[in-house]
Amino acid sequence: MTESPDPTSADTPNIFIRAGQFFLVPLGIVLGCVGVYLFFSFLVYEQGTPDDWIKEIHTGGTQARKQAVHRLVTEIRRQVADKRADARLIDPIHSAYNNVPPDETDVRLALLLCLGLLDDRRAVAPLVAELDARRSRSRSGA
Repeated sequence: MTESPDPTSADTPNIFIRAGQFFLVPLGIVLGCVGVYLFFSFLVYEQGTPDDWIKEIHTGGTQARKQAVHRLVTEIRRQVADKRADARLIDPIHSAYNNVPPDETDVRLALLLCLGLLDDRRAVAPLVAELDARRSRSRSGA
């Protein structure tokens, strides 16, 4: 005759072993992945200021200008939302706008957006000119 297995035998894992298998081990894997992510995020993190990004717009290449203007717009939006907009940025942004090549319309429009967020009335005329140029290019391409 065969004996039926005893449910309380030593081969059956107890509740603590099962908790380790199905909860603690996956939790450890997830925490390890989060740790690796945070480590690499720390390595590539660049703390910058609007002045740094404006300098990058002046000196950087096309892709660097796009990234810098994106960071600048994000920061100025944050400043405006917190009611702490820095009016000292108006003249450097104007200078950056004048130095950006005319074919980089996205960067130029983003700089005008920054000036608009800072309530600079001098941005209206260049904005109208950029929009007219964009409209004429789209009509000629159609």
